[in-house]
Amino acid sequence: MSSNWRRFEVLLPLRFNDGREVPPDRLSEAVLEVVDRFGAASYETQKVEGHWRHGGIAEPTRPC
Repeated sequence: MSSNWRRFEVLLPLRFNDGREVPPDRLSEAVLEVVDRFGAASYETQKVEGHWRHGGIAEPTRPC
């Protein structure tokens, strides 16, 4: 059985690489861009932790 619906997750950072917080209006702007393009957007707030590799070294993400 096939569905015409697809689910995508987009993780938006809450801080810039230099540690400054991303302004809430920038996050709202990103959500509205998705609504404009696809007609809807749902979101939830939660803490996501992870690692990234730079120069062969795995680094933890900065806590938000």
